[in-house]
Amino acid sequence: MLATECVEVVASNPGGIATWVSMGAAVVATGTAIWAQINARKGLASANRQLGVMREQFEVERAQASEQILVMKGQLALSQEQAQNAARPYVIAEVVPGLTGIGTWDLVLRNVGKMVARRVIGETDVIPKRSDKDYISESLTQFLATPRDIGPDSRVRVFWRTERLGEPDNQLELEAGAPPMMEMKVRYEDIHGNPLDGDFMLDIRAMGQAAPAPGTGQKSQRTTQTFGRAAGDYTKVDDGSNDIALKNIENVLRSIAAHVAELRR
Repeated sequence: MLATECVEVVASNPGGIATWVSMGAAVVATGTAIWAQINARKGLASANRQLGVMREQFEVERAQASEQILVMKGQLALSQEQAQNAARPYVIAEVVPGLTGIGTWDLVLRNVGKMVARRVIGETDVIPKRSDKDYISESLTQFLATPRDIGPDSRVRVFWRTERLGEPDNQLELEAGAPPMMEMKVRYEDIHGNPLDGDFMLDIRAMGQAAPAPGTGQKSQRTTQTFGRAAGDYTKVDDGSNDIALKNIENVLRSIAAHVAELRR
């Protein structure tokens, strides 16, 4: 169609042209709306996907944070427990060879902690008195039942039992004090009044002859001599010395040697 013909058509039917223009505009508007809706849906779907990813990341991070919080709580509780344990008293009970020599045993209550142990007592079965010569059992029972404080790195030492050579086999047997095996519960408190305790098996049978005893040095060869100066100046001594004072010095030195050896136990 020529341009002149188009002009003639428009001029001859102006209402139809307007209708076509309106219809075209409506189509364009509809297409634009449809395109916008499609794009909006695409954007919404993309936003939903991003939101889902963000939610997943949030859940992962929240789980990691919760795990870290639990770990930190556990570490804090462990640190608090370690601090409390490092500061608390620890009282232990043990039986060791006695200070008075072979055939005797001592009870040692020792605080190996870093805080004062208050109101320390020991609970055992009844320790019966063996005989009139048993000077340990009753005193030991009273000692264990009497509350006392023991400072850090300090100890209390008392008689536990004594033994004698039995007849006719010359085997060591109980003379006074506790039996060879006994359980003891040690009860005490920290400085805040919190109750603490420990259970101990006091068994000297496991030590027996294997327990070391302090040495006191060699003794001189024994001879029998009588010295005839003024009466009372010298005494008959059966160990090779000619003066009772030297014998006393020897006894003192042997006692010192034994007690110094105990310091290294």
